[in-house]
Amino acid sequence: MVWVGDGIALMVDKEASRRQAGVSLLFARGTRPDADALARLAAASGVPGQARLAQGSEAANQEGPGGEGAVTVASDRPVPNRAGSGGAATTPADHEDGQGAAPAGGLAGEGIVAFSVSHRPVEHPYWLELLALGLTFDLQGLAPGIPADAPLPAHAFALPLESTRGLEALTLRPGPHLAAGANLLPVIRAMAALGCELARLPGLVAVGWEPALTAMTPDYFRRVVNGWLKGGAFPGLGLSALVRGRDGSVQTDGLAFFLGHEILLEPAPGESPADTAKYALRVIHDLVENGPYAAGPVAGPGGATLHCEMTPGRGLLRITRDAAG
Repeated sequence: MVWVGDGIALMVDKEASRRQAGVSLLFARGTRPDADALARLAAASGVPGQARLAQGSEAANQEGPGGEGAVTVASDRPVPNRAGSGGAATTPADHEDGQGAAPAGGLAGEGIVAFSVSHRPVEHPYWLELLALGLTFDLQGLAPGIPADAPLPAHAFALPLESTRGLEALTLRPGPHLAAGANLLPVIRAMAALGCELARLPGLVAVGWEPALTAMTPDYFRRVVNGWLKGGAFPGLGLSALVRGRDGSVQTDGLAFFLGHEILLEPAPGESPADTAKYALRVIHDLVENGPYAAGPVAGPGGATLHCEMTPGRGLLRITRDAAG
């Protein structure tokens, strides 16, 4: 484990390929909510003007080649063609640290998306089906049943990693009809938005993002995710994590969920460790929002020329630069 300041702890994990889409809601023992508490939260959820979030999820829920309910690749923003763009897509200038601060007027306590309880089985009162933006998600581990099975966090943001041990979990995961498309951006955005609503549950200690094995305070999760959903930077420290190598390089953990591979960014000549990490977050945003880099020279954020090479058998894209971006 490596401590990097600002309450952030990082630890390398070797089982990234086995992770699944999901949000963990972590509570102190004996304090998990029941189905009635979720129904009350659902009744109070949502805010006016959430059409922007709905655009992407509607495309995700349209009938595609696979039949009714098949998930299609779509997003609520255009995706440029890297090969023909003649330049790199840029990250939001106001959010170069990748923390996705909400634009002016975004409050941590406001609702983000309306959701409802779409199925509440009497014979199994410890799980619910939740409907948000036209997509369904399963919530398991409700009291008074047993806690849900959730992975242990390996990275912590805004709280000590040790404080996430010994907690009980609810888990939010895509419904069965979304299983094949759980890592498509519209589904991810809907799940993250619903996670923000569930992060308002009383007594919640931490929110976990399972594909990256991250855990963070509910306020941190809501702030960085809400900022991203409103057009800010992708939360590279939250929905992914950074692990620093002894040579000064920075490797992602959890980005494979979005891209199919992790990245390793080498420091530019004379670049400070902090600046390498900041540039890595800009690269992460570019990759998630605009698609993967091809092998060879690529125009990266800030106009820097990135030299990309896929490491055979490791699922890792190695990126070097001639100069700092």
